[in-house]
Amino acid sequence: MAYSFLHVFSYNEHEAYFCFAYYIIQAGEHFTKTGIALKIHQLPKLVAIVDQLLYNQIVSLKVELWTFCHRWLFLCFRREFSEEEDTLICFEVVCSHFLEENSLAAERLLHDMQLKRAE
Repeated sequence: MAYSFLHVFSYNEHEAYFCFAYYIIQAGEHFTKTGIALKIHQLPKLVAIVDQLLYNQIVSLKVELWTFCHRWLFLCFRREFSEEEDTLICFEVVCSHFLEENSLAAERLLHDMQLKRAE
């Protein structure tokens, strides 16, 4: 995982170090047995709130959300992101805890979606 940071920030090693160190502090719990189980449990609820159409499609295709979640865990800063800008955007979203069930942003998004449905 550290290689991905160094690869993207190859011209700026100190930025790569601080991003990686912060990521490990923030995301370390997500790679424990308990953390992975919690994320897998929360994912269907979060997808249903954020994108009901996607959730319905996943359910109708009988895709196990385990595989969906597993892919996201390994997406974080692997070689899928070859551009610095893409990596920085992903890093900011992951570290901001933007759409976790208990976040203010998730509550606002849900509220906005409910208002749109009511119109």
